[in-house]
Amino acid sequence: MASILEALEAALSYHRAGDLASATDLYGRILAVEPTQADALHLMGVALSQMGRPAEALPHLRGTLEVRPGNGRAHQDLALALRAVGDIAGALANFREAARLEPNAADVLNNLGSALSAAGDLDGAEAALERALALGYAEAARNLAALLSNRASALLLAGDPAAAEPLLTRARALDPHLPIIQCQQGMALAAMGRKAEAIPVFQAALALAPDHLDTLINLGDALNDQGRFDEAEAVLRRAAELAPGTMSALNNLGNALLGQGRLGQAVESYCASIAADPTVYQPRVNLGTALRDLGDDDAADEAYKAALRLRPGEPSIHWQRALARLAAGDFETGWEEYEWRWRGIVAVPEALARLPEWTGGDPAGKRILVHCEQGHGDTLQFCRYAALLARHGAHVGLTAQPLLVRLLRDSLPEVRIFSETEAVDPAAWDARVALMSLPHRFGTRLDTIPAETPYLRAPTGTVEGWRARLAALGPGLKVGLVWAGDPRRTVTAAHIVDRRRSLSLAALAPLRDVPGLTLLSLQKGEAAMQAQAPDRPFDLVDWTDELFDFADTAGLVSALDLVVTVDTAVAHLAGALRRPTCVLSRFDGCWRWLRDRKDSPWYPGLSLYRQSRWADWERPVAEMVADIRDLAARAA
Repeated sequence: MASILEALEAALSYHRAGDLASATDLYGRILAVEPTQADALHLMGVALSQMGRPAEALPHLRGTLEVRPGNGRAHQDLALALRAVGDIAGALANFREAARLEPNAADVLNNLGSALSAAGDLDGAEAALERALALGYAEAARNLAALLSNRASALLLAGDPAAAEPLLTRARALDPHLPIIQCQQGMALAAMGRKAEAIPVFQAALALAPDHLDTLINLGDALNDQGRFDEAEAVLRRAAELAPGTMSALNNLGNALLGQGRLGQAVESYCASIAADPTVYQPRVNLGTALRDLGDDDAADEAYKAALRLRPGEPSIHWQRALARLAAGDFETGWEEYEWRWRGIVAVPEALARLPEWTGGDPAGKRILVHCEQGHGDTLQFCRYAALLARHGAHVGLTAQPLLVRLLRDSLPEVRIFSETEAVDPAAWDARVALMSLPHRFGTRLDTIPAETPYLRAPTGTVEGWRARLAALGPGLKVGLVWAGDPRRTVTAAHIVDRRRSLSLAALAPLRDVPGLTLLSLQKGEAAMQAQAPDRPFDLVDWTDELFDFADTAGLVSALDLVVTVDTAVAHLAGALRRPTCVLSRFDGCWRWLRDRKDSPWYPGLSLYRQSRWADWERPVAEMVADIRDLAARAA
């Protein structure tokens, strides 16, 4: 008869070969003869666990520890069996003891780390896994990556993507083949406003898992944010195919369609998104925007009000509703809603924040500091209200963008003009008010717009010089051109809008066929280079290198017969100078040009030429050129 040792060696051979049935049969025979044989007890427990019978393994593993109480491996195997039967506390205690007995065993530390992570002790788990990784245990890298991913997920849910992102960067380095980690890192970058950086991270996740729904949805959102709407549409349609009726996929798909001007399809997608989850407000806001752009102001307002019923205090809803109501001519509601911009959309200058706000009433005798906000065009349009405030008896100061200071000082003598870059002493003022809040304070309605123009004037003596230079160019109308706005490439949303409002110089080519015109460039910035290109549609007189601020531009504009411009600050400058002005406006035009008007109640003498189809400038340019042809003929 074979000895115990020989039988154990035979059983172990079966075990190593994967013949667990033969191995456990022999282990059982050994234990029948010698019930306390420690190796047989231990190996029997391991084999039973491997066969998926952890409950049967437990007495054998416990028996091993009764015989050999300091056996770290037995503690680990017992812990694994306890975890398999759901005894997490018992498993954790044995994992801890195994690590105490074998502090340099990488697999033991790895298992301890996994157990601590499952128990919620993330700091302890990370320490154990870091030690296992340092000892060269490959599986620890995957477990540590999963742990870091879990920690990052909690931080993302808590709204702290900045803390989550470095954890995910390390997790991705530890396990570069796990798509969920790459998706989470993309989400963290996107939540930090770094959506351009998030796009390649999402794309890397999709390369590993092409049908990962969260990655598809988030990639589509990031592509939308960057104005890559056709790419976003393809990604989001795939998401909608994989999971029909997913609210976020349908909402983001609507955004992709809206960005391409496919407004009817966008409405359908938003409505499907709302049907998928009626409790979420964002699709209703987006629906309102699409309906507004379609010209259905009443339906748009119902969508915004429905969103407000879900989230009454959400500033973005009030902001979008403000723009829609102002465009519809409902100034009473529009100005009121516009005040919500101070709740996270526009910031009060820190140096002025401690001044009390002037909220209306009789301003006579009060020292009121008006502070500019947003762009040059906004200041040019609404600076008239600072003068109006002064005419009501207030002592008024106005902060303005540096390029406007000289013009405003010459034009508004009743108002003290400061550059917004200057330090203003708050003690010198009783109250402050934002420039674009003044229409609300004065209760402005369509029929009470202070539209007396000109309210701006070029610096004394400058206009005559420009007129003389223009006369030397010969007879005919002198027409200044602005075909593009500031692209603002560092502000993605503004850049996307600029792509819709700006033309190429080539789009104005029909002007070359109008007799009696001398065309001059008023274009500044990178688009000005189009006038020097070999394929330019016509030659322009270009004196823009002599225009250093808006006062210089005002002098030249005041001497021109006509200004042709897209929706830029020059439109407001020319309008405020009461110069004949043609403004080319995109299909989803700015709220200040109102709905379906060819004129503007803000600027007598300004004519609007609107796109009738998304991104199609051919028709409005043709209409404008026809009118300019008539004007030139009358002037001849």
